[in-house]
Amino acid sequence: MYGVTIPSSRPPHLWGAYSQFMHGALGSRVHHIDKAVPARAAALTSVVANAVRWVRRRGKFQIGEGVLITGLGVQALSSIIVAKLSGAFPIVVAGIDVSAEREALAREYGADFVYDMNVAANNFAAELQNYNIRAVMECTGGANMYRLATDALLPLGRLVAVGTRGGQQLELDLDAVVFKELQIFGGLGQAGDTEFAAEIVNSQQFAIEKITSHVLPLAEADAGIHLYLDSAKDVIHVALDPWLG
Repeated sequence: MYGVTIPSSRPPHLWGAYSQFMHGALGSRVHHIDKAVPARAAALTSVVANAVRWVRRRGKFQIGEGVLITGLGVQALSSIIVAKLSGAFPIVVAGIDVSAEREALAREYGADFVYDMNVAANNFAAELQNYNIRAVMECTGGANMYRLATDALLPLGRLVAVGTRGGQQLELDLDAVVFKELQIFGGLGQAGDTEFAAEIVNSQQFAIEKITSHVLPLAEADAGIHLYLDSAKDVIHVALDPWLG
């Protein structure tokens, strides 16, 4: 995959995507993006494709099925869009330090309920069961969110584990997994799901470009990384534009 599994030491050495032009290797899959689509949205096509894989192939979100999505980052917001298109209802989102901007964006994309875990009631997981939670997309990697997922899921529910923990161990409520007969699926990447993601982006049904909160020139890539790692509330996704500056 460009910029991921092919090292730049391999000829012709142009395997990254952060440039004005790319080397198109034989056999590459190319997806058409309409000229009318904002670049800020087009750049997120593979991110939306991740959500397509996780929601449709791994979690198999169903029409009329209550779902919980944890987090309000770029992958969680994309998952809300795909869950909405899949007919899930209600779509419940839970995050930490939820800003008004992120909540508004989540609702614009189709979230029916948005909760801030910092102010949620102690029996929040029990309350979630009133929403018929049959599937959970965990996008944060937080131990408290994984616990919320196993507590909120109804019997035979499905948990798609997307959030990673940087090698840290996770204490999982195995009793809940056993007694509820829960299914846990790992979610890695988009594989062959970019085709439908491109259709979503091209439709412009959702203002996906709003997820890209900051755009910097290529020369400021390092600053962009630190901007994202600082985790300011107004930073959702940082993109690079090699034509700037």
